[in-house]
Amino acid sequence: MRKSRYMLQLFQESLSLWEKYFLAWTTHNTEGIQEIFTQDCRYIIIKRRIICFNLSRLLGYWIRNKYRQRNLKISWKKLFDLRDMSFAYFKSEFFDVEADRDCVVRGVICIKGRDKIKLLAEVYIVREI
Repeated sequence: MRKSRYMLQLFQESLSLWEKYFLAWTTHNTEGIQEIFTQDCRYIIIKRRIICFNLSRLLGYWIRNKYRQRNLKISWKKLFDLRDMSFAYFKSEFFDVEADRDCVVRGVICIKGRDKIKLLAEVYIVREI
């Protein structure tokens, strides 16, 4: 057990910030989120006007999504870096339990920060299946 935990830690340490973010989202891992976001982070979903002003509010939002997003699949691609900001395209597919529908979400995410995310802003479109 101890060896597998050590191997997992080594694996996670070798991941980029983007890989850690999308892995945490795919697995709804709130511990992973706590490791990659600063305490005073800002998490903004532009079109929906959702803003989380700190890590504890962000965790509340993620816990809600853990129960709302079923059969989650995510694909993503890093687009480019600009100073201390990085941009990626993503596509997610899931069953939205609250809306009782299958969804495909496509968008762009921008993160600011090198070792930890201080700001994340995303914009996306949702298509019902």
